[in-house]
Amino acid sequence: MDCPRCSVELAAITQDESSINRCSECGGLWVDGSDLNKILLHNNLPALTAIGGQINVEELAGMCPACNVDLVVVEGGEKLGLHYDTCESCGGLWVEGEDVEVVPETASFKEASTELAGFFRALPRRSRRARGRGARRQRARARGAPHHIRSSRHGCAVLL
Repeated sequence: MDCPRCSVELAAITQDESSINRCSECGGLWVDGSDLNKILLHNNLPALTAIGGQINVEELAGMCPACNVDLVVVEGGEKLGLHYDTCESCGGLWVEGEDVEVVPETASFKEASTELAGFFRALPRRSRRARGRGARRQRARARGAPHHIRSSRHGCAVLL
């Protein structure tokens, strides 16, 4: 697999059945979605599906190192300052390397997984309440309810 930024061969860092691929030039990390979820849960973080973010269709992200399709940029964090790239085909994720002058030639699985966990810890999480409220609004709009009338959690009409 080649780095989507530098086109340099990614070095595989493995532990048990999990694998993280790291670029020795830019320090970026490529990880499979299921391996990332294991890392996030091991670090007491929610699974990737519970982490907020918005797709930026205007930004070009490069090619997926696993299946050679376009990567999609997902933005999040304070004022959308943080972003990662994901492949909609294979589910892999690319996280840019930390800004350092010299990228170490090697890294352990623990160091790479700690870097990934730190990155996703900085992304905002969608609260359950916010996700539920948005879903209720979408269902009300789909039923054709006027914008100032929404149904409450108990099925009663509420005037907004």
